[in-house]
Amino acid sequence: MSFNGKGFIIDAPKALIRTASRNLHIATASQGQVQIGGDSIEINGGWSFYNLARIDTKKTIAINFTNAQWDLDHLAITSGGNLTSGASEYYYFGTPYVVDPVLYTITLPNLAIAGSIEINGYTVAGTATPTATQFYPHTVGGVTELVFNSTVAGAKLYPAYKVVTPVDTSILQVSTTDFSEASSVCVQFPIYSDADATNSTIEAYAQLIVYKMKVMPTYEFSGSYKAASSFKLDLQGLDPRRTDGNMWEFIINKVV
Repeated sequence: MSFNGKGFIIDAPKALIRTASRNLHIATASQGQVQIGGDSIEINGGWSFYNLARIDTKKTIAINFTNAQWDLDHLAITSGGNLTSGASEYYYFGTPYVVDPVLYTITLPNLAIAGSIEINGYTVAGTATPTATQFYPHTVGGVTELVFNSTVAGAKLYPAYKVVTPVDTSILQVSTTDFSEASSVCVQFPIYSDADATNSTIEAYAQLIVYKMKVMPTYEFSGSYKAASSFKLDLQGLDPRRTDGNMWEFIINKVV
């Protein structure tokens, strides 16, 4: 059933992005825009104050999103990296620990990778009797314990160390030769019967399908302390070189 009436677009869109070498990526935007435009050349001559003609040179279409949710696929399609699963190394840092005043130890909650532990002002001791500027790491009950000199009792320290991650850890590796790809994009948003979304009904859903777009290699984290971050996604239209000459289409599906 067709929908040719008027309505209100009062929701942020969501998008389906399909690249040549990856599965689908679905972006739920907190805000977004589609900008359709083009360029032309001005032709002037004679004594006229006005252009004699404007010759169209190209059409443009750009889509910009602020993604509402963090998604590793989002980062992958903008970077062009290789998304895999496997064991890796993960850093733990920034947590304060107090050296036990009796045992002169700190017990890390994880098993640290040998040789990865770093503490400002301290070096690793070769024996279980460290000096005032050393610590001795060893394994106790499946976790790592650090032994210090008695002069360090009660000190607050900030160890940084690595652990081995599970074999199903998600890993995105980006090389110096990786770049984002072209893709097809489908943008969808609802059309409401009234400007007040709480009192209106959805009349139809609109979809803008762009056959070929370049995912721009820009990934921006923005946010503030203890506030939700936002993630930007920019796409620029490309000539899909289709036999029918079409670049994009707009479809409205009425809700029944």
